[in-house]
Amino acid sequence: MKSTMAEIREILAIQAELLKSLSVLLEKFEAEEGKGEAEGLTLQEAARKLGISYSTLWRLIRAGEIKAKQIGKRWVVPVSEVQKLLSCQQK
Repeated sequence: MKSTMAEIREILAIQAELLKSLSVLLEKFEAEEGKGEAEGLTLQEAARKLGISYSTLWRLIRAGEIKAKQIGKRWVVPVSEVQKLLSCQQK
């Protein structure tokens, strides 16, 4: 019986360590996700703010008229680029 209790304690200790590690990884992942949002807008968000369609925005990006970058599988338009374009539209 004692060896079984020791094994259970060992398993619980391992589970606790795994939960701590997962928690740290989750915090890092959420921090990276937030950073991406602070750096840029999704193409849908940028198109909405600029008052143009998604396909028009994509065409302008492909033509090099609007700066965008790929982060993993996502494309984002820097917030500064959207602000610059909006200020040009107001003039």
